[in-house]
Amino acid sequence: MCTWDDRFDQWKPQDSIKKWLRSLSAHGAQVVASVLREYPGSTRHFWELENDRRVDMEIRGAVQAAVAANGSDGG
Repeated sequence: MCTWDDRFDQWKPQDSIKKWLRSLSAHGAQVVASVLREYPGSTRHFWELENDRRVDMEIRGAVQAAVAANGSDGG
């Protein structure tokens, strides 16, 4: 999912992925957050989730890290 998203950066699939990410919690969120950390190019596309309190903290943390890394490399 992350490789595909990073390569194609499509809005409609990202909307579906965001909805799914918002639905995750507990162990599922931890597993997905670890994958998101491996693909910051994709993860930063979900910047809107960074401060969304409906999103599990693990996922928010992965998004925050990707957004911060993107800002620090000038991109």
